Amino acid sequence: MRPTDLFRIPLIIPLLVLASACAAVKEPPPAPAITLSKAIYFITPEGGDLLVSPGTYEVKPGKGARLELVSSRGLPGSNQTLEAVATDTGQSLDAPAALYIPWENDEHHIILVQPSGQGLEAVGSGSGVRSRGAAYHPLPSSVVKKALDKKGTDLFSTEQAPSTTQPEAGK
Repeated sequence: MRPTDLFRIPLIIPLLVLASACAAVKEPPPAPAITLSKAIYFITPEGGDLLVSPGTYEVKPGKGARLELVSSRGLPGSNQTLEAVATDTGQSLDAPAALYIPWENDEHHIILVQPSGQGLEAVGSGSGVRSRGAAYHPLPSSVVKKALDKKGTDLFSTEQAPSTTQPEAGK
């Protein structure tokens, strides 16, 4: 070893530590997403109407009882905040899941379910028509559970994975 090599060692060690720290940093998993095939009217936290355009959106929890939709187009100011209600599926998941469920009477539900099984649900309308003072209600938990089952068993904690039964003939 030459004497000049001794001066390089203090420079090399911090670089090695920095390189190993960068390799250990993991990207957070992407937020779950939904795709809307048509424009849907939702209610803002202030009580106004908000028309959400067709497209793919990451679904994130907002402050309080709110859902944040983040457009996959990544346009500045394209985040949209929806009024939501708390819901509980009673099922544990391995990762958050987002669901879009069109329902009867022109209702459209966006649901974000956390690994604990608790979540937030925003309810909208394709027509934008809503009765004065009428409140939307969350979907029955059985409907949400079926949608989660359909989305994939990889979402469920290993101890609570749904049973896989064969459908009856003719159904």
